[in-house]
Amino acid sequence: KQWYQRRVAITAGEKVKNSFVLDVMKFEGFGKNDLRKLKVSPDSICQLSFQMANWRFKREFVGSYESCSTAAFKYGRTETIRPCTKETKACSIAFDKENPAQLDEMSELLSACSKKHNKLTKEAAMGAGFDRHLFALKFLNNKLNGAPLPIFEDPNHAKLNYIILSTSTLVSPALEVGGFAAVVPDGLGIGYAMFDDWFGTQASYYPPGNDGSEFIKELTGVCEDLKTVLNGKSFKESRQV
Repeated sequence: KQWYQRRVAITAGEKVKNSFVLDVMKFEGFGKNDLRKLKVSPDSICQLSFQMANWRFKREFVGSYESCSTAAFKYGRTETIRPCTKETKACSIAFDKENPAQLDEMSELLSACSKKHNKLTKEAAMGAGFDRHLFALKFLNNKLNGAPLPIFEDPNHAKLNYIILSTSTLVSPALEVGGFAAVVPDGLGIGYAMFDDWFGTQASYYPPGNDGSEFIKELTGVCEDLKTVLNGKSFKESRQV
């Protein structure tokens, strides 16, 4: 019986491994130094670019995750940053490839995204995020009460926690980029790193649930458009030159 269970597990693992695909982008149009000079958060630009790329590719905004260290606490591990916000939605729509907003509006939206992301990051790092609190509430309720709370039966809660864009940064001088697998069948596992003068991203996925190559293609175009606007020019104008 144990031999059969091991064989089934190995076969299932091989099937998942063989369906795993990874695509990579190395964008050298901007890096951490450039973005800091322009007074925008480098991580906010990374996260915004993922939202914009997914909007251009899928025309939807989805459950998104970014890990945040809570090492400020003795036993801290991580909290969740939710990078899909009203600000990133507005900015993604404003950067429409065919009908972009005016340059001033796009610049203001980029600034708003940076400010909102910085706020969410600080809150998460200091234990003021909501995901771990909800997890603890659910765990304790199940242990002490047993009956599920209405909030955890709400379809919006399920949608929020079906993570299509699972992201985490890994920066090291020894690595160009690192990452992990998508956490749902139709999701993307996005590992990324913003270096001084370039931006690297890897997208993992399980076809046919998603297509990381198309996502990376859109992400590259998004980064070019972000670079243009951050340097004070409309990307629609730059394409006509």
